[in-house]
Amino acid sequence: MDLAITDCLDGKIAIKYETGHPFGVVNSNMAAEIHYGRILWESVDHPITAEKGKLVMQGTYPETLRQSTIACFMKETTLQLEIVKEAAFEGDIHFASAGFSQAIHSWVQVIHALNRQFLLNGKGSVKRAGRLPISPKQFRLRVNQIYRYFAFNNPKLAYCEIDMLKNEMNVLVKTFSEAKEE
Repeated sequence: MDLAITDCLDGKIAIKYETGHPFGVVNSNMAAEIHYGRILWESVDHPITAEKGKLVMQGTYPETLRQSTIACFMKETTLQLEIVKEAAFEGDIHFASAGFSQAIHSWVQVIHALNRQFLLNGKGSVKRAGRLPISPKQFRLRVNQIYRYFAFNNPKLAYCEIDMLKNEMNVLVKTFSEAKEE
């Protein structure tokens, strides 16, 4: 846990792939658990309190973590969507949908970072991201629509919506990533 928190505070993003976590577990998920968690019991050396203290010293959401999360996951999304685009237009909808899912998880990370909110895990994260103040319009609805386009083997419409979402995400990042916490 200590290494995960230290890496987060140093702006080092790492993903560990685990069963039951389709996107994997991002080290910042551990920071989220420490940040939001309520200590019910801990050993006499107070390791959880010490980790909470490290996070609190950085403000409500560490700026280094915020900037590295945005940079890492925007790059990940761009690469992922380009890789799966050809497969989508060749009819490999399974591969395209899986890649799109990875891209959406990355955008969810970015949306949470833009809003200075820790992300605990991927379950329900598209819905939560769509409710945050800094988020693409109708995010959840549009993501679900893209999955429908893939399901009906219509990659042209899927990528039309993906490109609009990508442009909107780029605008949000450009507008809000440099904004300092008030």
